Amino acid sequence: MYTQQFENTMEKLIKRAQVSQRRIQSGNIHLYFRSISRQAIFYRDVEKLEFLKRCNSIAKKLNCKILAFVLMDNHVHLQLQTDNLNGFVLSLLRGYVKWYNRLNGISGKLFTTPFGSSVKYSKESLVESVLYILCNPVKAGMVLTPKDYKWSSFKFHYQNYRNPLKKIIEVDTTLLNSIYKSKCEFDKAVEYYYHDINKIYDRKIDVWRPEIYTKLWENLNAKLNGRSIYSIEIEEKIKIARQLQAETGATFNQVTSLTQLNF
Repeated sequence: MYTQQFENTMEKLIKRAQVSQRRIQSGNIHLYFRSISRQAIFYRDVEKLEFLKRCNSIAKKLNCKILAFVLMDNHVHLQLQTDNLNGFVLSLLRGYVKWYNRLNGISGKLFTTPFGSSVKYSKESLVESVLYILCNPVKAGMVLTPKDYKWSSFKFHYQNYRNPLKKIIEVDTTLLNSIYKSKCEFDKAVEYYYHDINKIYDRKIDVWRPEIYTKLWENLNAKLNGRSIYSIEIEEKIKIARQLQAETGATFNQVTSLTQLNF
């Protein structure tokens, strides 16, 4: 039994190493990190800010450029220009997971492995990738427009938006700002990209409604009252989950993803 388990583990490690070796290390690359079991990771602003600070410092250290980002509750998208993809990702995730676990008194991995990456070879595919990242909160049903979502690089474009995140992380907006000559043109391009969001609702896919998303987080934070979700016993988590579903009309999957419940 031990020998077979050992062999299975080694086979998985070898496959992961092969994926890492085959992964293209330079260029304009769309990065994607998703949490274990698709459960929420970012509960507090301090957790999001620390992630962005680490992105910024590692990008500077490795001479990378961040072209776009969005931090969702349980996953992250980054558009990165780099010559050292694995170096960036390993430095970012190892350091952040260690910090996050120490903050919340937990251990183990936060993100699934291997991470996702896709090289964008043309200007057209790069522009579409950035627009996709900026529109992710809309596609998920969390907000009505990208400008309503705080934790993305949308407000780094042009100077018309108040954006405190500019003090935390540098974003290279040269590409899109050179294509869309004004804020108005940029806003129209983004709006055109997400204009079919109602079709997603009509197909009844398990996406957030903006009003449900906002109410769910407000009610959860009120029940936590400053506590970490990781410090709560399973019985109380179940009680909170039932209350949230009754109070907000959120789906079972949406409630359990925020309350760290596995079924």
